Amino acid sequence: MPKLRFALGEDLAPQELVRLGLALLPLLEDPRLKALVRSLARKPGLQEKEVAPLREALLERLADPAFRARVAESPEVGLTFVGEKPVLVFADVTGYLQASGRTSRLTPAGLTQGLALLLAEDRKAFTALVRRLGYLLEAPPLPVAEADLEALLKRVDEDRERLARGERGGLALPERVVVVESPNKARTLAGFFGRPMRRYLPGLVVYEALAEEGYLVVTATRGHVTDLALRGGLYGVETTPAYRPRYHPLRACPEGSVPDPFCPDGTESQPDRDRALQALRSLALEAQDFLLATDPDTEGEKIAYDVYLALRAFGREVVRGEFHAVTPRAFLEALRRPREVKEDLVEAQMVRRIADRWIGFALSEDLQRLLGRRGLSAGRVQTPVLGWVIAREREARTRLPFTEVALRGLALRFPGEVRERVLLLEVLEEGEREQNPLPPYTTDALLADASREGFRVPEAMALAQDLFEAGLITYHRTDATRVAPEGMALARRLIEARFGPEYARPRPWGEGGAHEAIRPTRPLWPEDLEEAGLFQALPLSEAHGRLYDLIFRRFLASQMAPARVREKRLRACLGEACQELTLRVALPFPGFARVWPLGLDPDLAAGPYAVAPKTVRLPKAARYTEGELVAEMKRRGLGRPSTYATIVERLLERRYVVRRGPFLVPTRLGERVYALLTEKPPLAPVARRFVGEAFTREVEAWMDRVEAGEDPTPLLRELHEATLALLEALGDD
Repeated sequence: MPKLRFALGEDLAPQELVRLGLALLPLLEDPRLKALVRSLARKPGLQEKEVAPLREALLERLADPAFRARVAESPEVGLTFVGEKPVLVFADVTGYLQASGRTSRLTPAGLTQGLALLLAEDRKAFTALVRRLGYLLEAPPLPVAEADLEALLKRVDEDRERLARGERGGLALPERVVVVESPNKARTLAGFFGRPMRRYLPGLVVYEALAEEGYLVVTATRGHVTDLALRGGLYGVETTPAYRPRYHPLRACPEGSVPDPFCPDGTESQPDRDRALQALRSLALEAQDFLLATDPDTEGEKIAYDVYLALRAFGREVVRGEFHAVTPRAFLEALRRPREVKEDLVEAQMVRRIADRWIGFALSEDLQRLLGRRGLSAGRVQTPVLGWVIAREREARTRLPFTEVALRGLALRFPGEVRERVLLLEVLEEGEREQNPLPPYTTDALLADASREGFRVPEAMALAQDLFEAGLITYHRTDATRVAPEGMALARRLIEARFGPEYARPRPWGEGGAHEAIRPTRPLWPEDLEEAGLFQALPLSEAHGRLYDLIFRRFLASQMAPARVREKRLRACLGEACQELTLRVALPFPGFARVWPLGLDPDLAAGPYAVAPKTVRLPKAARYTEGELVAEMKRRGLGRPSTYATIVERLLERRYVVRRGPFLVPTRLGERVYALLTEKPPLAPVARRFVGEAFTREVEAWMDRVEAGEDPTPLLRELHEATLALLEALGDD
């Protein structure tokens, strides 16, 4: 069992001192001290003056008998004595990986089978080793009783015999270029095969690593490489003799990327994604094939298609790789089972972009002209969502009287003004029932809960993107609740280890399809995430941890046994005003509530209760929060997982709505813009159909049919006619 031993004294070298801090991290309660350990762990070549505060803090704690007792009780950190000198003993993860890795070799005959046997004579060190290996590996070491040693040893002997015969055909080292859209994702993928080499090309950072599948070159486009041109045709689309969008590489301007040789202020734009495309072409001169592993949605398919078009003239094989979790297993599966780019998905994305450009640009230009100010915009999804916020604000400004009473922590609200001071409770029914957990998160459900936890919707999506690219969660833009078999196995392992087998109830929550719900990809409890980030040098913040905690607990609860709850159904009457309510008064078996708590209500008996009624005037409806607005988009069928956050962010950026605490409130500008689009001539009579919910749902349904292979020409013709009508509304020819 590989272990590290530290004699607790004042002579530890700086790096050893930091390793000691990492080992004690789960036991350190001072957030400032934990932050110090985290920051020092990321610095190379530490000097004594940098670690002096850490040395003083750790020695002070290790001299404290209470802290030593906590160390002794820890399931992972061992405290022993050599003579009178205390020694800390804990798992050496690096030593284990180095030693076990040497049992297998990458040779001219291929990757040889290895077998590493570990004698776990120290239970604490072994527990720590297994937990920390979970930061790096998808599966823990296999117990000997579960391994087929005879078959493994046979493969070991066969590989040795092949090497002895001098076989060389088992391993080719083609250079395979893997293209993703995010530099963080590229770095994570390359890191699966050891510490990658890094080199720079104009517009690209390239990571290189050696794997059995070949010499992998992993790079990132940094998002889309092209967009609809700003010049030519109707807003970048030729309309005769057929509909043909014109795409231009994205170039850099102070305001951001533009698909044009010039910036909005007339100055020349600078090379950006066009330079990245040229660098990819230079890689084509040295590579055998390309795997386009952009995100598994229509936007990712379009990025892959643009790269494919840039490379196909070089005669290299260019294929698509699809995976929904950034893990070694999913990535290797994509390498081994590539597919062609799905042009139907690409066409659907292009048609959606044309629809947004035509309708959005025409409406935006009309608004800017009518109001005499730049920076205004409208769209087929953005505008109806703005209308919901305005309508809800009108309801919120209407206040209605209610009577509130409080009874043993339970708040009851009755409509109207009630003077009665005696609350009469009648028990209608009581008993036990099973309560099932909620399914794991889809995008809209995650954003709704994240908003309730204090996250802004755009912030939550950005944090989820980071967690996905770090390989910690599955793809976060999804409508699916399905859990793959490996997800259910992961949950069972976590649940049984911490709560016992009676708590595990894995469920798939959906059938078939490639998409999964949002779930963790590794056996990492939220409290482990901080240490895992240090092991892998991941730039994870406290906010990342909070969002991961939400995702983790919702997923684990979805795979646990139902809770058994005892409930009481009551009728509560305050004078003539009556209402029924159900109280959850006990949890005979908590089930999933061990990780997703269910609140308990007071156990009230039947009878009269003296109360002090209070009359309040409350809004007819509460204003939307960002999360509730996303949930409303999902409920009404507007927007997609990839656009929910963007729509909310755009309303805020345009100053059509502002935040007031957790709520969204329309501004005068927002109300005026919405009125011009839906109520007032000259624009509203033409525009209102194209910014209505029905038209947007119709377009989205048509997009789904285009993805399935239907000809988009009829839709483009209708959109074309609508755009011309909008332009003519203000006399633009």
